[in-house]
Amino acid sequence: MKQNFPSLNRSSRSHALLAAPAFVTALLLAACGSTPPADIGVTPVKSSAALPYSMESWKELPESCDRTLKSSEELCGNISVNIARYATQPALNRSIESQLLGMLDGGQNPFPSIKALRAAFLQSATPRDMLTLSAKPYRETPALLVLELETEEYSGGANGMYQTEYLNWSIPQQRALTLDDVLEPGAKPRFDTLLRTAFDNWMAAKNLSETEYAEYVKTWPYQPSSIFALDTDGVRILYPLYSIAPRSDGIPVFNLPYSALDGILRPEYLPTPAARAAK
Repeated sequence: MKQNFPSLNRSSRSHALLAAPAFVTALLLAACGSTPPADIGVTPVKSSAALPYSMESWKELPESCDRTLKSSEELCGNISVNIARYATQPALNRSIESQLLGMLDGGQNPFPSIKALRAAFLQSATPRDMLTLSAKPYRETPALLVLELETEEYSGGANGMYQTEYLNWSIPQQRALTLDDVLEPGAKPRFDTLLRTAFDNWMAAKNLSETEYAEYVKTWPYQPSSIFALDTDGVRILYPLYSIAPRSDGIPVFNLPYSALDGILRPEYLPTPAARAAK
């Protein structure tokens, strides 16, 4: 696959940067002196939640693209953004952008900002190259904001690459929460056991033969994941594409109900008894 900009070809956050060092240097130089896109759109969103936001949305093609062609967007590279921006939350905005950039290139993306990434992409993109970054509110409580972050990249091959993660933002603490932050001390092994059980049930539902099962887990061995969302009914766990399953299975998702997480999840992240009774 020809690569002319950073590729999202990875199965986990630990994969190495795929672009050659010389090319990365060229992209970094291309990013210098960048200017913001002229067609940035900021759409105010009416929100009854504690943190109102607006959506920054834009799509840009390289200057070399012949926009007179009806199929210009199909024949030219393009980069698009659809990101929630919080006017009163600069730390949250920085965290959103940092995590989105960290989802590229196995966590080794060299660009300090989306602005720098955009400039480099537009200078180096070839026809049919595509890069999309998205961050949208997923769930909000008075003390917690969960955003769904997505990246998608296509470099002209048979399949593009896409990734989904969550940002769990503590409003009182003004920081992103890790999985360890929300678990009781020493509870990680019990949490991993619940996750492994969910995986085993998922595998059982495939109705594979013993031979097929053995081949599957040999090719796609189980591993824990730290990509999570504090959802309405439980903890939602996602896996990167190609991490524990083939592409045909998509992004594996497991939901661990709060009812199974007493003594495992810190009390402040469990629904109140009244909230549970209302369900």
